[in-house]
Amino acid sequence: MQARINRLTREIDRLKQSEQDLREKSDFLNTLLETISNPVFYKDVNGRYTGCNRAFEDFIGRPRTDIIGKTVYDLAPEDNANRYHEKDAELFQRPGTQRYEWRVRRYDGDLRDVIFEKAAIMDAGDNVIGLVGVISDITEHKRAEEALQEREATLQAILSASPVGIFLAHNRILGWTNQAMNRIWGYEDGSLLGKSTRILYPDDDEYERVGHRFYSEIENFGLASIETRWVTRQNEQIHCYLQGCPLDPADPTRGVIVVAIDITERKRIEEQVKQLKEKYEDLYHNAPTMYLSLDPRGIIVECNNTILDTLGYARDAFMGRPMAEFLTETSVAKMKEDFRILLDRGKLMGVDRQLVARDGLIIDVILSVTMEYDGRGNPKKSRAVFEDISKRKRAEGLVHNLTQMLMQAQEHERKMISYELHDCIAQNLSLLKINYDTIFSHQPAISGPMKSKMETHSRLIEQTIQTVRDLSYGLSPPGIDEIGIVSTLSHYCEEFSRKSGLAIQFFPVDMEGVKPDQKTTINLYRIVQESLNNAWKHAGARHITVQLTAAAPDIRLQIEDDGHGFDVPSREHALAGEQRMGLRIMRERTSLLNGRLEIRSDPARGTRISVTCPLVETRGRRGKSGHECR
Repeated sequence: MQARINRLTREIDRLKQSEQDLREKSDFLNTLLETISNPVFYKDVNGRYTGCNRAFEDFIGRPRTDIIGKTVYDLAPEDNANRYHEKDAELFQRPGTQRYEWRVRRYDGDLRDVIFEKAAIMDAGDNVIGLVGVISDITEHKRAEEALQEREATLQAILSASPVGIFLAHNRILGWTNQAMNRIWGYEDGSLLGKSTRILYPDDDEYERVGHRFYSEIENFGLASIETRWVTRQNEQIHCYLQGCPLDPADPTRGVIVVAIDITERKRIEEQVKQLKEKYEDLYHNAPTMYLSLDPRGIIVECNNTILDTLGYARDAFMGRPMAEFLTETSVAKMKEDFRILLDRGKLMGVDRQLVARDGLIIDVILSVTMEYDGRGNPKKSRAVFEDISKRKRAEGLVHNLTQMLMQAQEHERKMISYELHDCIAQNLSLLKINYDTIFSHQPAISGPMKSKMETHSRLIEQTIQTVRDLSYGLSPPGIDEIGIVSTLSHYCEEFSRKSGLAIQFFPVDMEGVKPDQKTTINLYRIVQESLNNAWKHAGARHITVQLTAAAPDIRLQIEDDGHGFDVPSREHALAGEQRMGLRIMRERTSLLNGRLEIRSDPARGTRISVTCPLVETRGRRGKSGHECR
């Protein structure tokens, strides 16, 4: 009996707790309903109001006591009541949900555009017992749509005025182009809209190459860049540099926005430089070669006419004399080590030496020597081959100067484009965003959907501004000549870390008061830029250390990552025939600084790039500091 009483007691307690939970849940739902800004109402199957929230009272201008138990015929004019009743009847006949837009007059006479959203209320037996309705005021939304259209027209005008080509593509179908883009292509405004970008390419292979690489980089990194060839309407081939990103990173289906720069003139200069290199390399490889033989004492015992003509000696005045008499003091000083290697290995290959002609002219040569032995294995004589590289040395100097001119032209071009992007387009976009964000600052509360759409458009404008600024900074870092290489690299490492997610440490060592000249600064900056991009896109690195050290008379730059590494000789050989020229460009820039570039890398052990070049200008105290970007 006691056990039964205990069970009943527990059951009563459980029911009381359930009742309390239901009461709390009901209070919560009622409170939630009252705080909803949208008008909400309930009706039974006879069309009588059985409940509503405070927002509904405010909307029709009557207290709840005047609403409950009434029908629309008691609260609205007959013509409106008839339409409301017809809609309710349709929902009762076909239970489910109902949504329609209507223009209604509030109790204060104000006409409002609203959306009615209703749902049938069913009992446990699936019988209709009433309906619940929600009213959404979309008046401000409709007004905002007109304002949005005006702002979008303004944005299009800004993009159309851009000095660089810009277009929007969906699945490689052109959706929008600015005027500069149409000028580059030679087509009339809008004539290419809706057409495939295939029309721009000279052949299918180039079209497929660009599409595969460009969209793969966007998918993997969110940003892509590539050089390609296009065909204009006049059937002229031009070279273009493309850089693009998703219009909306959150929704890739909205397409890709691409900035296009005509680099045909730059390519023409590059081709001239390439042809010049080939010309002088041909002269070098096909130049007549000088031969002579020496006895074990270093006395000339044989020679050809080429070396006589080159040095300006008659044969009898040349033969029988020590070879050392025709070398510069520097080359003579190296002869002892040359003979040690020759005796040890039997050959000496490809060392730089200098000959002195009869008239005092210094001739740069490549020296290769092989030892000839007698039957007992004793040195008999050595055969020396001198390859005159004086012309090549002069050619390298000319190529060096032309390359420097080309890179200076590139930097100037980048600065001009960066200025236009930052000071024109980015500023105009910023002004547009400010105006856009304050459209309804002095108006009543905006509906939730309208506010959400405005926030989406505002974020899109902000993303566009950031993209333009990133493009501008990538082309030319602002103020690099004024703030110096340390501050510029520090800022760049921070920004690159933020963009890529890599942990990047930058250490300036003994750089306080040191200001390298402009040529050193920009070339070291570009080498860091290329190295970080390679580590991010190709090496799979997570941590990168950048160290810049002033060690008079030199300045040293070292970039080290923990990526998967590579075999340096194999990679450089493979890249020789590709358009990607990162390592080659780094070597060119180092050469412009009269420096040395060393790359140490092994698969799975990371990569270290070291650049050492003369420090042109130093002053002030020096110190050491460091920070980490994450």
